[in-house]
Amino acid sequence: MNSDMTTLVIKIAGLLSACGGPMLVMDRLKGRLGMLAAFLIGFLPIALMIVGAFHLTSAATDRWARRAVELGRFGMYLMVGMQLYGIWVILGGLRSPAQSLYYAGIAIGLLSAAAYEWAAARMDRATSPGDGPHDRQPIEPS
Repeated sequence: MNSDMTTLVIKIAGLLSACGGPMLVMDRLKGRLGMLAAFLIGFLPIALMIVGAFHLTSAATDRWARRAVELGRFGMYLMVGMQLYGIWVILGGLRSPAQSLYYAGIAIGLLSAAAYEWAAARMDRATSPGDGPHDRQPIEPS
């Protein structure tokens, strides 16, 4: 699968991951904080991950793209935390008419997080100095 297709899958799966743990978090918070604040808390990490996914195919030397990918990685970690919270709530005995939606959102969310981490690590390897032919120190005669 080429990199453009991978980022498309990450973007779509990121959106679908909102149906898992983030939706459970939003449902728990909307009574206390209001609908808008609960939505922002639940969806902002996913939005950060999707913005980072837009920059996964940028040039390796683009500083802003690397920062966007790192910000997306931070959002991805928050989203994974929400998915783990969703698993904890479901294992605690949650029964809901939207139970299958939660299951699907958690599974898709964890898979999209793994794909994002893989793509971001590939970008990190492309931008980090490695053992390329031009990275070696010249050998000085003794």
